[in-house]
Amino acid sequence: MTTRDEDFLEQVFAATTRDTILFFTSVGKVYSMKAYELPAGTPTSRGKAIVNLIPISKNEKISSILTLPKDIGDFENYNLVFATSLGNIRKNKLKDVAMSGTRKLARSGKTAIKLKTGDRLIGVISVIENDDVQLATTNGKSIRFATKDLREFSGLGSAGVRGIKLAKDDKVVSICSLLHNKISIDVRESYLKAKNEAKKDSSKMNKKFQELAENEEYLLSITENGYGKLSSAYEYRITNRGGSGVTNITITPKNGRVVQSLKVNLDDNIALISDSGKLLRCNVGENIRVVGRVSQGVSVFKVDSKEKIVSVREVRRLK
Repeated sequence: MTTRDEDFLEQVFAATTRDTILFFTSVGKVYSMKAYELPAGTPTSRGKAIVNLIPISKNEKISSILTLPKDIGDFENYNLVFATSLGNIRKNKLKDVAMSGTRKLARSGKTAIKLKTGDRLIGVISVIENDDVQLATTNGKSIRFATKDLREFSGLGSAGVRGIKLAKDDKVVSICSLLHNKISIDVRESYLKAKNEAKKDSSKMNKKFQELAENEEYLLSITENGYGKLSSAYEYRITNRGGSGVTNITITPKNGRVVQSLKVNLDDNIALISDSGKLLRCNVGENIRVVGRVSQGVSVFKVDSKEKIVSVREVRRLK
């Protein structure tokens, strides 16, 4: 795909022409299109602006894009979890969002979640019963809780329930799903210590620790002053929703507030964009070392004193 200098490829997914795609927007609406309704292009074309495909307003932005399972019978296996900037969350069956009774979702869109004044939808994720939900905020807080413990809503006219308790100047910036783990605090701390020691002595990693390493996930937080902090998801304990959360990254005048927090692999690439239009693309594992959860991170993108990072995205690779 050909992109402009300030643009980049954010998401790639496979679909057949008759697959349904859902577009969720920042004002809480959801739109639906069949894949064949998207304009076909050559491998070097830029495509069309989304505003030419669905009737979104100037102040409306795409928060999430999801493809529906090919078999409607599989809808029962998935839930959607909505997250808003003011800390609310809501869990619905996929079928309750994608269908209205037996009527398919109209392309003209409908309200997917009720938002309070000043609130906006920041993300929608697809989860199964054995996943955890992770929320991150601008003030460096984070909370992780089990999907199965969330109350399931049947309708779309609700604002949901509190996901995280926010300070007055704080906002939720991201939501992601994590594999649910039941390891104890002692095992978790022993594993993280052994993993660090295994850099010099591989015998420190026993069979149990090797299994944990195979299922390990990582969370990357990027701040407005260009700092990045990469930590193991094992460092984030599972709690009940609605609390104040734990420290996700230490915020100081040096690194600034959090712009985005992502679940990443060590071989992933990310793209950072500043408010002056500068773009940096880098590899996660090569440029950001894994550190403890309570850290301010390392410099990833050197910005001027009046310049801020405004957007961070994982750059998907075609395989």
